[in-house]
Amino acid sequence: MEGVVKDGSDLRAGAYVSLLPEPFRPETQRLQRSATSDANGHFTIKSVVPGEYRLYAWEETFPLRNIEPGDLQPYESYGVGVRVEEGAVKQAELSLVPIP
Repeated sequence: MEGVVKDGSDLRAGAYVSLLPEPFRPETQRLQRSATSDANGHFTIKSVVPGEYRLYAWEETFPLRNIEPGDLQPYESYGVGVRVEEGAVKQAELSLVPIP
């Protein structure tokens, strides 16, 4: 899984990217992965198990440990759904999620 993070029309360095299994449940948290975007806004997430996921790009580290599925509902419009298949490399362009 790879892609870029944008803040408006600008590429965003230092964004915290989360790949979360869909549907997100406590028993699937072990499948979540994360990365940080580089100076060019690019991110790469390796070792992803095939399946359905949702990607988010946070302004700062967002605590996902012990999060309840409903806690993500206010941010769903910022997430991008992806289907990861064995051996495939997926591309995504993410918009930055503002954290209140």
